[in-house]
Amino acid sequence: MTGNRRRFVLTAEGMAAIPQPEPQDILSTVDLLCPAEGRGFMILEEDSTDGLGDYVQAAGGRDGSAGVSRVSVERRLYPRLERGEPDLRQPHQHFVAGLWTGDVTQVTRIATNGYHVTVRDNEVLHPRDIVRVMVAFLDSRTLPTAYRWRSIREEVERIIRESGASSPMHG
Repeated sequence: MTGNRRRFVLTAEGMAAIPQPEPQDILSTVDLLCPAEGRGFMILEEDSTDGLGDYVQAAGGRDGSAGVSRVSVERRLYPRLERGEPDLRQPHQHFVAGLWTGDVTQVTRIATNGYHVTVRDNEVLHPRDIVRVMVAFLDSRTLPTAYRWRSIREEVERIIRESGASSPMHG
């Protein structure tokens, strides 16, 4: 089985959940991301009874008319105690992946299914980046160093407060 002792679930809009996914399941799901067809979001998360499983999520996909794919990849981590359970005394971490090159000051929007996410230009990624990040998470729960990881915890919390939503990308 790929991954460590933790259990994972892969879900995407309009698709059945895949328990204990393999890298090929991630690749197949990424290939189906197309907001215009109702699939603009996917998430690989730890299957956790307390609802505090770490996760990697992606939004965006192929533009149906232009055929170009634009995605954003985020990662949420909960600090863990030595025994592995979440340390609720510590704030979670929330990051967005970006390239080491590109403009970090300009912002752009990535379309999702009926919504959009706003990211910096260097944070507009290709679907292959989803696969790289999710497979690293599945295998070792690491953040690949090939990407610049910008903390967005405060930004996400502000959006949640202002909108009353639970999260702009994760329900």
